[in-house]
Amino acid sequence: MVFLDISKAFDKVVHSGLLFKLQQLGVRGSFFNLMESYVLDRSQFVQISNAKSDILHTNCGVPQGSVLGPLLFLVYVNDVSKNIKSSISLFADYTVLSYSSKCPYNLHSILSSDLKTLQSWADLWRISFSVSKTKVLAISSNVSHHPPLQLANHILSEVDSHKHLGLIFHRSLSWHTHVASLYHKAIIRLNVLTKLRLSVPRYALLILYRSYILPLLDYGVVIYDNISTAVIYDNISTVAAWKKYKQRLLNLS
Repeated sequence: MVFLDISKAFDKVVHSGLLFKLQQLGVRGSFFNLMESYVLDRSQFVQISNAKSDILHTNCGVPQGSVLGPLLFLVYVNDVSKNIKSSISLFADYTVLSYSSKCPYNLHSILSSDLKTLQSWADLWRISFSVSKTKVLAISSNVSHHPPLQLANHILSEVDSHKHLGLIFHRSLSWHTHVASLYHKAIIRLNVLTKLRLSVPRYALLILYRSYILPLLDYGVVIYDNISTAVIYDNISTVAAWKKYKQRLLNLS
């Protein structure tokens, strides 16, 4: 798997390219004129207290924080999957390439070809992938060496685990690393609530628990909820500590 990240994604949308892609999708007439008016002739400046910078006219970028901004960005990058041989997954400015093979050289050939295709697409549409944030994760039970992958003439770093959309994927497809991270995050926040229990009403503690701790436990649970109890215990120093942690959660809920 290759995890890629687009640098300054929303700022890289070229207005002329966006309008061209809207036309390619069949957007015409008054709606196209509306979109053209929305993205063209924009300017920006920086203000600190009463001091303002010079006004700069921009020919790229979509308004961040707007309703249309994410949609227009997706329109702009939607064709990134063309001519890609491996499986490609898109979520906002995150892109993941995945390919399975028992032959390391076959893996290298397919993914190298796809990375070159992505780089050509990026050069065409003035998009830049962050090489430093792009990671390679080889999922295998065997320690096998394969030629390094490159992007924009830079060798990509290979990792044993990588966090993607809030889940930590490990090369062994084990959830040990994710559960350990989840436990430490939850226990730190729970300790804060424990210190507040004598000075904060119970209903307020429940609100804090449901806002800051429960989402940690619920997020993505359908993906890794089949883990064994042993996986949980392996990430906690003692079984007693885990039982005590669960009891504290039950007391709050």
